[in-house]
Amino acid sequence: IETYLSVNAQSVVYSKTASGKYQGSIEIKVTYRSATEVVHSDNYNLLSPEVDDSLNVKFSFLDQQRVQLPNGQYKMKLVITDKNVPDKPYNVTQMISIEYFNNIAAVSDIQFLDSYSKSETESILTKSGFDLVPFVDNFFPSSAKTLKFYAEIYNANKILDSSAYLVFYYIESAESKKVVENLQGFTR
Repeated sequence: IETYLSVNAQSVVYSKTASGKYQGSIEIKVTYRSATEVVHSDNYNLLSPEVDDSLNVKFSFLDQQRVQLPNGQYKMKLVITDKNVPDKPYNVTQMISIEYFNNIAAVSDIQFLDSYSKSETESILTKSGFDLVPFVDNFFPSSAKTLKFYAEIYNANKILDSSAYLVFYYIESAESKKVVENLQGFTR
C-alpha cells in the first residue's frame, strides 16, 4: 500500500517554534485491520516547513507512506488532527483489497504525478531511479496539457518469453468505453 497526503498550508494552524518561526503540525493515525486483527498501525506527526509569516502561505506539503501487507481484505482507518486544533479531527475509513501473485504478470495501480525527475539522491519519492512527486488531487484542471503517471509491471520476466514487450496506455470514455482520440500512447 502506498499512500499520499497533501496538506494545503493555508488549512493548518501554526504555532511559534524555538527558532522564532511558525510551523504547523498534523497528527496522522492510520490502522489497517483484517477481519480478525490489526495488522499494521502507525501514529506520527507531519510537520509543515517553518515559515516567517503564517498568514502568507501559498504551498502544500506532502507525506508519502509505504506499508507492506499480505494479500487480503483490509479496513484502513485514517485520523488526521491539527495538533493546534485537536478538537476537530478528520476521519476516513476505506476498504482495501490486495491481490498480488508471483506466478502471473500484473500491472500496479497508476500513480498520477505532479512532476518527475532523475534522482540525484534516494528519498521516499524515489522509484526506479526517478523522484516521483505525486499528484494527489482527484480533479485535473482544463489547463493541464499533459497527464503524467507511473506504473509498475510485475513478473513479466517469469511469464513472457522475451525481455522486450510493448505497453499500450490510453484514456477511455466512461460512457462509450472507447479510446478518447489523441489520449493514448505506448512504450516498449
